[in-house]
Amino acid sequence: IGHVMVQVAAAFGVRVLTTCRGEEEVEMAKTLGVELAIDLEAQNVVHQVMDHTKGRGVDVVVDIGAVTPQENCACLGLEGKLLLMAVPPDSTALTLEAVFEKRLTVTGCSIRSREPAYKRHLAQSLRQHVWPLLDERKVVPRVHAKFKFVDLHKALDVLEQHTERVLGKIVCVIERTHAPPTALRSDT
Repeated sequence: IGHVMVQVAAAFGVRVLTTCRGEEEVEMAKTLGVELAIDLEAQNVVHQVMDHTKGRGVDVVVDIGAVTPQENCACLGLEGKLLLMAVPPDSTALTLEAVFEKRLTVTGCSIRSREPAYKRHLAQSLRQHVWPLLDERKVVPRVHAKFKFVDLHKALDVLEQHTERVLGKIVCVIERTHAPPTALRSDT
């Protein structure tokens, strides 16, 4: 989600600050149009955000589970918005004190539980606003590795074992074993 979301936001003119794990991810993020890439292994996210924004904080945090809710709230400015797409299992609970102090808006996000009409509307909006960015190559999903579908277990090993940093998507390719059927002729 992260590397595509960053590109979409930047393509729409949003000033993007993002978190990364390690110098390799930081270097990749810099190629995606981010204004500031923060290495969570070497830098304090709150200090970096507040320094970069001259103490103001950011307007919106989209949380995909990289930092704690407390850190997210500390990064937000007054009346900021926290969009929770995931919460790491070891995170501390969000305290309401931080929400009240800065008059924050906190929204949980899950498409799974939404009704089909909403999902259709979302798909239409993506086709209208995001797909052109893909066609124009303003957004380019990064591919970390490709595997044949029969080697799906190898792809899962890469994800589960974390033996290497996964920078981009892992793609499983389904190969055709035969030619597609030919159309039937109606004139015979």
